[in-house]
Amino acid sequence: MAIPEHFTLDQVIDALDVSIMAGAWNETDGICGHCYFVGEVYEADPDVHGPLPPNPVSSCKECLVHRALWNSYLENTP
Repeated sequence: MAIPEHFTLDQVIDALDVSIMAGAWNETDGICGHCYFVGEVYEADPDVHGPLPPNPVSSCKECLVHRALWNSYLENTP
């Protein structure tokens, strides 16, 4: 299956949901390190993402979506 050059917002959210269900992100209670949302946040699983810094930043889902969109933009924009 070819990887599309551009993703819609729904595709990014769906891909994130799949990675969360697959265990790439661990759901926990805490504070988002990006927007300071308090509540349900996610931390990357070091077994999937490799070694993490001593204090990895937890992220709420909205920040994970925003980061994925931004990274996709940077990869596809000259």
